[in-house]
Amino acid sequence: MTFEDMTIKQALLFGWGQGWDALSKKLVDERINLQKSQYQQALAVATATDWAARSIVDEYGIESTKVQAVGLGSNKPLPYDSDKNKDWSVPKFLFIGNDWERKNGSQLLEAFEMVHKKFPDAQLHVVGEHQPIHQKNVVDYGKLSLGHEKDQMKLREIIKKSTCLVVPSRFEPAGIVYVEAGSYGVPSIGGNAGGASFMIGEGGIVINPHNQEQLVEAMMLMCNQDFAVKLGKKAKKNSEAFTWSVVAQKIVNLYQQG
Repeated sequence: MTFEDMTIKQALLFGWGQGWDALSKKLVDERINLQKSQYQQALAVATATDWAARSIVDEYGIESTKVQAVGLGSNKPLPYDSDKNKDWSVPKFLFIGNDWERKNGSQLLEAFEMVHKKFPDAQLHVVGEHQPIHQKNVVDYGKLSLGHEKDQMKLREIIKKSTCLVVPSRFEPAGIVYVEAGSYGVPSIGGNAGGASFMIGEGGIVINPHNQEQLVEAMMLMCNQDFAVKLGKKAKKNSEAFTWSVVAQKIVNLYQQG
């Protein structure tokens, strides 16, 4: 069986990865045909999101009965009572990502500036690799390494205290980060280009990443404490379907049905 987060045709559509433009049309077509043949030969085809599943069915002509979106698992342990004694009164937005341009970091800074004018206490916490940020009420942590436990402990504390994760990527195949935030009861704002909506579920807001007004409006809504708390509970519930044990069981079930 196969398991992936997107197809070659989807990668080409969004310009994902490097090197595709260096290949001739013939070589690209050969790779697409090879991928299609693997789907045809597979007993079952698992995908990270329904977005990828639709491509395999609609663009590769694979029978829908053997294609299923099974999700991805959170890479951070699910916390217990993470929202206990949490202060929701001050909006604390959080951005996590190293691919600054693809994940729409610059547009987020502009959107936050507009939000901050209406909500002077609002904060934006930024984690990832990017140029230094010098903007009022923006806390810049820089890059926190996945390989250092102290950095990861710090990141978990940052997530736990956040009101909302905002990663409005211009393109996102899936986005485990939305599920990881949700496991702490933190709702998300993500883009609709790719499979992020599948990961976010009912625990957040999905917007057009090229529409600044939609992004600002979504962030304004998250400044409402009751609204954020309500979505946070949904995000927590949604995250329970995205653990590696749950994903593995779905893959086993799909294989056995094949």
